[in-house]
Amino acid sequence: MDTTIKNGSNKQTSSESESLERYRSFVEVSGELGWVANADGEVVEDIPSWRKFTGQTYEEVKGWGWSNAVHPDDLEHTKQVWNQAIKTKSTYEVEYRVRRYDGIYRLFEVRGVPMLRENGSVLEWVGTCVDITESRNMEQELTISLEKSRRRESEISALLKSSRAVLQNKEFQDSARAIFDACKELLGATAGYVALLSDDGKENEVLFLDSGMLPCTVDPSLPMPIRGLRATAYNSGMVAIENNFKQSEWKKFMPKGHVHLKNVLFAPLVIDQRTVGVMGLANKTEDFTKRDAEMAMAFGEIASVALANSQMLEMLEENERELKAHSEHLEMLVEERTKKLRDSERLAAIGETAGMVGHDIRNPLQSIIGELYLARTNLTSLPDSPAIEDVKESIGYIEDQLIYVNKIVQDLQDYAKISKPQMQETDLEKTVQDVLSSMNVPDTITVSYSLEAGFPKINTDPLYLKRILTNLTSNAIQAMPNGGKLDITGTCKSKKVFITVADTGEGISEDAKEKLFKPLFTTKSKGQGFGLAVVKKLTEALNGKVTVESKLGKGTRFTLEFPMT
Repeated sequence: MDTTIKNGSNKQTSSESESLERYRSFVEVSGELGWVANADGEVVEDIPSWRKFTGQTYEEVKGWGWSNAVHPDDLEHTKQVWNQAIKTKSTYEVEYRVRRYDGIYRLFEVRGVPMLRENGSVLEWVGTCVDITESRNMEQELTISLEKSRRRESEISALLKSSRAVLQNKEFQDSARAIFDACKELLGATAGYVALLSDDGKENEVLFLDSGMLPCTVDPSLPMPIRGLRATAYNSGMVAIENNFKQSEWKKFMPKGHVHLKNVLFAPLVIDQRTVGVMGLANKTEDFTKRDAEMAMAFGEIASVALANSQMLEMLEENERELKAHSEHLEMLVEERTKKLRDSERLAAIGETAGMVGHDIRNPLQSIIGELYLARTNLTSLPDSPAIEDVKESIGYIEDQLIYVNKIVQDLQDYAKISKPQMQETDLEKTVQDVLSSMNVPDTITVSYSLEAGFPKINTDPLYLKRILTNLTSNAIQAMPNGGKLDITGTCKSKKVFITVADTGEGISEDAKEKLFKPLFTTKSKGQGFGLAVVKKLTEALNGKVTVESKLGKGTRFTLEFPMT
């Protein structure tokens, strides 16, 4: 648009006056504010809409320059736009604030054009302007509302994400990390940690630390006492904030090598109205705000729920494990009691049968032994001959078998009915000697026995003890068909007497150990399986217990334990 004036006169021609009148009419009809100003920005034409805005008469408006009307902060930018319009000889658009009659500034969108002389200087400025204060305010309000809406959306999203973490993780440390990360991102912090209160309530036990890539050389094993700003959060149960940490009183509590802190926020973790931990956030670019405190408190509440949930799950799992253990134990007890009931019924039958068998066999057995004695006596009066020697050999074999049968009968009777033991002081060494002297120990077996120095006499039933040692010694000899070593020892310890019978024989398998003391169980090709059952029964009658250690091919050790009283 060419706005150059070809004559240099300042006087208006009739055609120019008509143009200005038309311009005024157009402006009044359009509803916009119009103006005509000279090169210095002073109003030179009377336009009613403009006077109505300013609240002044034409005489008052006339000569009122833009430097008085335009807001001081907008002048420089407006001049730059004007200069560009003069340079390009074109229209311009600019926004600036204009002072109204009541002193209030309103924002206008201005369109104008410089009327230039032939030499390029400005003759007049002509333009219109629209008050956009309300629309701009609405835009700003809308922008603020939109920003608030986006902020709320981000907050809700972060809170939902944290809530999901509570349901997705069993371990509190995993939930706490997810909640912390969501809160840190939302608030714009770059560092922090989550910690729980120690059992004694004196220290802050850190679960994890995020230094925000800043150096930290503090020894993690150092205690973190409840003091400083975090003590405020612990004691009050409310969020504690310090936006100028470097100049605060809390700085004195910082250990050497700690992460540099610009600002700090602590949110408490509260369960049943008791603060059990804190979530710390630090080094936000801007200051922490009241809204940050509100959100941090919300995340702290979610973390508290996560902790309570984790503790509850742990308790439920522990209860489940205990219930399972109790259930398994109950099943074992039921099975054990059932087995004991079956065994007791079985043993009762065995005992009854053993008593009858023992009684029925003992009488003819004594008769056979008597007759053999007479037969051997009668043979001594006959002259020696090969036939006589064969008979003597047969009688000796029969006597050995009778001794074995007699032992079976004795075991049956001992197991069937054990009378009350007759306790008295007993010399263990003499008892061991009597047992060994009654045994037919092969020459291939080396026998030794020893009692520790000062071994006292023991209070026991000597017949019971002798029977126990006889059975154990007999078993040891039978376990060493190819020879070996038999060792009997006696020791005292912690007011108890320990007697061991050890051999270097064949040993006992692990499967056989579990059944070793049960009646009718034997690992030998010859035997009824009552010997060790009798040992156990007699030992328990003396308030003692018997245990066994054995390895196949290495030997067996039986240990008797009796109280010293």
